[in-house]
Amino acid sequence: MVRVICALALVLLVACPCFGQQPLVGTWKVVSFETEYQGTGAKEPVLGNNPVGYTIFTSDGQVASLITAEGLKAPLPGIRIARS
Repeated sequence: MVRVICALALVLLVACPCFGQQPLVGTWKVVSFETEYQGTGAKEPVLGNNPVGYTIFTSDGQVASLITAEGLKAPLPGIRIARS
């Protein structure tokens, strides 16, 4: 999963000069997140049909992204996740 997100960020950074030399700066809402299988060309929505998230590109080249699957609910109050 981390590889997919890093690959997405890398692709967007490399593609930036293709946009008429205008910087890709700002906050962008994620509207889809898919994997395409090279052998068949089939596409699969990795985080569901409506992922929730944003990606931020700053003017100095920094990137931050948070994308979650659709339908995730907040944890109940008082419930702790065990650490390993």
